[in-house]
Parts: sequence; structure tokens; C-alpha cells
Amino acid sequence: MLDRYHNVTKYTERLAAQFLELVARGHTVAVAAQAIDVTPGCIQLWRRTRPGFDSAYQRARRHAEALPTLPDGVSLIPWERMLVEKTKTHATASASAGR
Repeated sequence: MLDRYHNVTKYTERLAAQFLELVARGHTVAVAAQAIDVTPGCIQLWRRTRPGFDSAYQRARRHAEALPTLPDGVSLIPWERMLVEKTKTHATASASAGR
């Protein structure tokens, strides 16, 4: 059985920066967490246990709120478009598996 805090040890400055960049670009916590291969619950633990991470997360959210809204699937750069497509494919596969 895995410790419910096992992903906390996965924290690195690089992963945190990648996550925060995705949030600042307007991605949800779930999508940004999936992109760096951690769970949304892990992000919540980082917010509570890592000094400065929560304030950096709040700044990233404020930045994202100031961005113009794009239609679903429309992205400014190719790797973001690939991330959106990957998320849609994953959601479709999960829904199909649940039938």
C-alpha cells in the first residue's frame, strides 16, 4: 500500500516551475498536474508543505485570470495544443473503460 504522501517526495524546483507555468497559461490544476505526472492531491500537499509554493500558485492563477479566453482546443503554442489533445484522449479512454 502506498503512503498517501508518496508524491510529496517527487517535488523538485523544476517540476514546480513547470506546473506553475502551465497554471499561469490557463490550464486547470488537474491538467497541469497530469502534465508533470503528479496528482491534483499532490499539488494540494505541495501548497501546504512547501514554503512559497502556495503564493507562487496564487500569482500564477491571477496571471491566468488576466489572459484572454480561447475556445477549447485552441492553443497559442504547439506543445500546449498537444497537451489539450492528450487530456481529451485520456478522458475519452477513461470514460470508455468505465462502461
